[in-house]
Amino acid sequence: MSYTFEQALHAFKNDKIRELSQDEMGLRFLKLRSLSRREQMNRLLLDHGNLLPDLRGNDYLRHIFDSDITDEQIEQTINSIY
Repeated sequence: MSYTFEQALHAFKNDKIRELSQDEMGLRFLKLRSLSRREQMNRLLLDHGNLLPDLRGNDYLRHIFDSDITDEQIEQTINSIY
């Protein structure tokens, strides 16, 4: 199964972490969730030449999930923060 943002969010809220981690898009969702603070998500966007959207909460996360930012770029940002 390849998760959409809404499906991944639903699975996350229902504590289906293992299932998410076994799917490429589910894993993308989990990686983005690890950037839980807005300033961390802003850093991801800015570090890779993207504009900051004027969105809040899950809409902001959805925007990044659906963006052209690669999983490698997400991992680079995670590694530079943690």
